[in-house]
Amino acid sequence: MAGALAAAARDGGDAKTPSSGSHWAKLTTGRRLFLAFSAVVGTFLIGLVPASAGLRKIEKALDQMRGCEERVQLALELEGAVRDQYAHEAPGDGSELSNYGESRRRARELEQLLVERVEDLEEKGWVKEIQQAMYELERILDERIATASSAEESGPVTARGYPLVSLVEDRVDRFFARQHDATVRLRTEVSAIEHSMVRWIAVILLGACLLAAGVGLYIRRSVARPVARLGAGAARLAQGDLETRIDIDSDDEFGALAAQFNTMTGSLRRNQETLVQAEKLASVGRLAAGVAHELNNPLSVMLGYLTLHRRNAAGRLAKDLWLVEQEAIRCKEIVRDLLDLSRPPSVVDPSPVDLRELCDEVVNGLRESGQFPAARVCVEGAGMTAGDRSKLRQVLVNLLKNAAEASGCEGSVRVRVASSASGVEVAVSDSGPGVAPAARARMFEPFFTTKPSGTGLGLAVSRAIARAHGGDITIGQGEVGGALFALCVPGRPQRSA
Repeated sequence: MAGALAAAARDGGDAKTPSSGSHWAKLTTGRRLFLAFSAVVGTFLIGLVPASAGLRKIEKALDQMRGCEERVQLALELEGAVRDQYAHEAPGDGSELSNYGESRRRARELEQLLVERVEDLEEKGWVKEIQQAMYELERILDERIATASSAEESGPVTARGYPLVSLVEDRVDRFFARQHDATVRLRTEVSAIEHSMVRWIAVILLGACLLAAGVGLYIRRSVARPVARLGAGAARLAQGDLETRIDIDSDDEFGALAAQFNTMTGSLRRNQETLVQAEKLASVGRLAAGVAHELNNPLSVMLGYLTLHRRNAAGRLAKDLWLVEQEAIRCKEIVRDLLDLSRPPSVVDPSPVDLRELCDEVVNGLRESGQFPAARVCVEGAGMTAGDRSKLRQVLVNLLKNAAEASGCEGSVRVRVASSASGVEVAVSDSGPGVAPAARARMFEPFFTTKPSGTGLGLAVSRAIARAHGGDITIGQGEVGGALFALCVPGRPQRSA
C-alpha cells in the first residue's frame, strides 16, 4: 500500500515546492480521493497487522495447551499401565499372567510417546525415573514368572514392587502439576492477548471511523459544494442571468471548470451585448436610410444658399447667417453619421497612412476652422498603418474634438502615437473630468452621450471604422487626469526618410 501511495503522490503533481500543502494542492481531485480512501483502507490494514500477530500467538498458545493436555493424557495412561504391571505381580494361581505381554507392550508404547513429547529438562528427568521404575518392575515380574511354581517367593516380590509404583505415581503427579500450571499460564496469556486485540481493534475502528468522517467532510467540502455551486450557477444562467459568476478558488478540476464557466458567461454576455448593439445599429440604419436621403438634399441646398448670401452680407446679418450655416453643417454631419450607421464601413483599397502626420493635420484643421477651443495640444510619437485615410481622419476628428471640448479653454490635450509588435496605438488623453465607470460600458452605444449638445453617434461610428480596419477603440484613465480614448490599429513599417 505504501508503494501505491508513493506512486500516486509522484503522479499527482510535478511542482517542485517544499511545502506539502502546495504539493497537495497540485494533486487532481481524483488523486486526492484516491489518497483519502487509501488512507482509510490503510488504517484497516494497519489494524490487521497486530490482529494477525495476536491470532498467531493465540494459535501457538493453543497448540502448546493441546501439547500439555496430550502429555498429561499420556502420563496418566502410562501410570495406569504401570498399575496393571503391578497387578500382575500380586500372588495368585498364575492365571493373571496371561495379559502380562499386552500390558508390557502398552506401557512401552506410552513411555516412548511420552519421551518424544517431553522437552523440559526437569520433566525429562522425571520421565527417566519413570522409565527406570518400569524397567525394575519388568525385571521383578520376569523373576516372578520364572519362579511362579515357588509360593515362597510370591510375598517378597509384591513387597518389592510397591515402592516402584509409588515412585511412578509421584512423578506423574509432579508432571501433571507442571502441565497444569503451564496450561493455566497459557490460558492467562491467551486471555490477555484477546483483551489486547479487542482494545487495539476498537482503537483502529474508532480511528478508521474518524478518518472516514474526515474523508466524508473533505468530499463534501471539495466535491459536493463545488458541484452544488456549479449547478446553482448553471441554473441562474438558464434563467438568463448573464452576470452569474462562480467563485471557486482552487487549483483542481472544479476551479478550472468554474473559470471556464465564468469565461463562458462573460463571452455570452459580450455576444449578447454585440447582438443587442447590432440590432440597435440595424434599427438605426433602417431609420437612417429612409431619413438621411430625404434630409441630405435639402440640407445641401440650404448650405449652398447660406454660403452665397453670407458672402454678400455684412454686419449683423453676416454673423447670423454664419451661425445658421454652422448649424446646417452640424445637421449635415448628423445625417452623414446616420448614413455611416446604416451601412457598415469597409476598407476596400488600404493604403499607407502616417498616423503622426494625420494627427497634426487634424489638429491644424480644427484650429483653422474654429472648431477647436484654445486648449493646449501636444502631439508626439510616430506610427504607420494601412487603411482608408479619410475614414481614419474622421475617427481622429471625433476623438480630438471630444477631448478638446472635455478639457475646455484652460485644459490640455495630449496625443501619443506609439508603435509596438501588436500594432499602432493613438492615445488621446485630456485634462477634463473623465468618464464615469458606469458610463464607460455605454459610451459606444448609438445616441448615448454625456454632453448636453451631443448626438451620441460619433463614437459609435468611430468604433465601427476602427473595427473595419482590424482594430478597436478603448477607454481608460488619461495621463493628465481626464479620460483616455485609444485608437488601436494594425501596424505597418515606418517609411524611410
